[in-house]
Amino acid sequence: MLRLTQPALTRRIQNLESHLGVALLDRATKPPTLTTTGHRVLDGGRRVLRSLTELEASCRTAGDVVGPLRLGVAYGLAEDVLAAPLTELQRAFPKLELLVKTGWTKQLLEELGHSALDGVIGFLPTTRPGAFANARTLGQEAVAVLAPRRWSTEGKTASISLHDVAWVLNPRACSYRSALETLLDRQGVPVRVAMEVVGRELQLSLIARGAGLGLCPLRGLRASPQSRDVRILRLDDVNIRVDVAMICGPATSDLSPVFETLSVAVEQSLQSVSNSSPSEAAS
Repeated sequence: MLRLTQPALTRRIQNLESHLGVALLDRATKPPTLTTTGHRVLDGGRRVLRSLTELEASCRTAGDVVGPLRLGVAYGLAEDVLAAPLTELQRAFPKLELLVKTGWTKQLLEELGHSALDGVIGFLPTTRPGAFANARTLGQEAVAVLAPRRWSTEGKTASISLHDVAWVLNPRACSYRSALETLLDRQGVPVRVAMEVVGRELQLSLIARGAGLGLCPLRGLRASPQSRDVRILRLDDVNIRVDVAMICGPATSDLSPVFETLSVAVEQSLQSVSNSSPSEAAS
């Protein structure tokens, strides 16, 4: 994101330390960590950057928005949902330079907090803490628990019956997995992960082959050619839902019309996908 080589970044830090006459990094640790003074300088630098952003915003009109826009998009949304909204954004703001980064929501929000991103479209709990009170909900994802097609079940299944089953899941940073673990923990059911795998189609293939149970948003299941090889396991006390939300950084007032246009476009895209006919075989 900085577009600097490691040696160039090191020289810049050393030059800043020389100019200020203080040590910003404790190099006795591996990797180096910020000193107490370093933390103060970092906070001050962020305030200066916010002030510069606000100054630039006051000197331009809404129709004159130029790039770059650093946008974080959660895995699971980028491929299925964002193509049309980003195209719409490009048409509405032709001078905007879009820099899109995909990742897990938790990691993207950390970068947003460090001013490395201007905004994040990601997954948040439907009941979320006050830290995300300013987030704008764009839609909601229903997440299915999946089993192999041959899994025999009638009606709903009690979650306690999952006490000894294996799971094929995303890494811990995944919002779906976090929601599952929270719900099952309340029931006293441990989640035994047999495989951590990134990639919807690979996960569905492994689930179909009997490697374990898994998770997939209904939106993604509808779009997959492997939907006929798995079935939705209906649990009587587990209902996994997460919000798709837009979270903007604190110094993005000049980008308000951009985020408004993008939010509306993503809402429409999510609604369009949700209205698609679900696969009858995955039920």
